[in-house]
Parts: sequence; C-alpha cells; structure tokens
Amino acid sequence: DGEVLAQVLTQTGDQLLGRFKDGRLAGTLRLQAPEDMPPAFFRFARLKDAAALGDGSLLLLYGDGTGSAGAPWLMDVDGATQAVRWAMKAIGSRIALEPGGRSCLLWDSANLGRASWANSPSFKALPLPDGISVLDAVLPRPGGHMLLAHPGGIALLMGGAWTLTPLPDPGELSFPGTSGVLAPAGDAVYWQPRPGQLSKVGADGTITTVDLTQLVTPAGNGRDLAMLRLAESDSRGQLWFRVATP
Repeated sequence: DGEVLAQVLTQTGDQLLGRFKDGRLAGTLRLQAPEDMPPAFFRFARLKDAAALGDGSLLLLYGDGTGSAGAPWLMDVDGATQAVRWAMKAIGSRIALEPGGRSCLLWDSANLGRASWANSPSFKALPLPDGISVLDAVLPRPGGHMLLAHPGGIALLMGGAWTLTPLPDPGELSFPGTSGVLAPAGDAVYWQPRPGQLSKVGADGTITTVDLTQLVTPAGNGRDLAMLRLAESDSRGQLWFRVATP
C-alpha cells in the first residue's frame, strides 16, 4: 500500500517505528513490551518484516537482537491505539499473508511455518517437501495452495500433495548462486529460476515457458533479454525486471 516502516533505536526500553507514506513521515508507533515477551528480547529486538492487515492493524515480526539466537516473535498491533493485541513465538524472517487475512506463512531460508489468528493466535511449524532443504521464495495462493522456489526448482502444493518441478536447463550465460523468484500476476504466478528464464504457473498448476527473447527492446539492447532479472509484480499484474550481472 506504499507504506514503509522504519525502526528507530531508543533508550527507553520500548520500540519506536516511523511510518512513511509515499516518502513522507505519516506518524509513529511507540510500542510497549507484551506481557509474555522477555523484556531483554523486546528492548533489543530487530524488526525483520511487517504486513498490513485489512482491519488496520499491523503484523510485526521481530528477531533476536541480543546475540543469543532466541526465537523470533510475531506481534499484531492496533494501528490506531498502538496497543499490542497479541504476541507469540514463531520462526523465520519473512511474512507472506495468506488469502483471507486470518493467517500467514512465516519463513526463512531453512524454515517454514503458519501463524493463524482466526480464533486464538497459534503457530505451527510446517515440514518442507522431501528433497528440499533451502527456500528462495514462498508464495501462498487461494484454496490453500502454496508455491516454494528453491535452488533445485519449484514445488507446488495443491490438494494436500506436493508436486516438484526441477530447474530448466541453463542458458548460455551462467548466474551461479542466483535465488529463484516468485511474482503473482492475477490468477497466475511467474517463476524465474535464473535471469533470462521465465515460466508461468497457471491456476491449475500448469507450468509453461515464457520466451523473453520475444520482448521488444530499444535498439541495441537485445542482448539484455538474456540477463533480465525478475524484480517484482505490481498491483496491475505487470512484471518489472532489472538487468543482472553474470
């Protein structure tokens, strides 16, 4: 929605966040420590990710900043009153909201879990599919479906079962260590395993290759098509790319 949160260091033991809208300061949030959260964790916690919910509240995922590698905490904060509605231990460093606005996936490169607050707040760790130990990107979809991009390809959860599709053959250029990217666009999802390659995942799970060489480019930039790196998709379903370096 164009809003950015910036964590501000304080010496008062609370958490202060600046809210920026379209590049301008739109207000601040000053949070007090939830009852169940250790005071030391809260004071030094580092904001890892945030997400806005439809009711105006904010999900905040905090990681341990004390150096003791404690478990992250997920908080739901009322955007108007600044009161913490609930807080619970979790995993991960990223938030991916699920359709319906009553749950989200929490993940990092090695962990996956689901937080739900439809009734009472709860968290459940989720096992990764067999053969997958590292995650590049996670994207929940309607109907309980889920997409996981990983170094070996893409995994699709539909009907309670996982389908794994391996990486396509590499192109002429090498991009070692490049992470897979997932970008939603309407009913479809676009998956880029490496720069210069793109696939479309349909609502039924069908994966089709998109030929980036068919794109029209300014004169003299045709070679850049083999280095296009998917950056994101916008609210209109348009895909945005940047040029990667081999």
